[in-house]
Amino acid sequence: MDRETLRSLVTFINEKEIHLVCDEIYAATIFCAPNFVSVSGLVSSQTQHLIASVLADEEFVDMFLAESSKRLGNRHKIFTRGLEEVGIKCLDSNAGLYFWMDLRPLLNEPTFEGEMALWRVIINDVKLIVSPGSSFHCVEPGGLGFALQIWMMRHWEILFKEFDCWWAKGRKRVH
Repeated sequence: MDRETLRSLVTFINEKEIHLVCDEIYAATIFCAPNFVSVSGLVSSQTQHLIASVLADEEFVDMFLAESSKRLGNRHKIFTRGLEEVGIKCLDSNAGLYFWMDLRPLLNEPTFEGEMALWRVIINDVKLIVSPGSSFHCVEPGGLGFALQIWMMRHWEILFKEFDCWWAKGRKRVH
């Protein structure tokens, strides 16, 4: 993305009060044009100084990371238990913002076509944004990924009710 487009994007999100999360982990791997333009290059030097001073405070960073880990673990536990209550199992994990739901029992047929049919129902009826396992080149259909960070905890009760209603309608399998 060129500097002007990036600057327009930053202006837009600031005006709309939208948070911008940038993953620039591969920025140093560019080996040909176009060159990489970092969002940090558009941030004021005062902001960069503030961020640098916060990150230099090792005690703060340690406390922040510990609290973040605690909150993420709590969210994961609440979310997976809520899904278990409506009959959905999740792959065990100990890290990350993304987790895997095992929806094989809901497949009409154990194929990737069946997985895509289930994915459409979840997107359209349950209104949950999930990623089908086939998009991750999974060897077996029925696993769907979910990004934990896109839902606020206050919305989870609504989500669990949607799943529960979906199952109560007899949609144990996708038709």
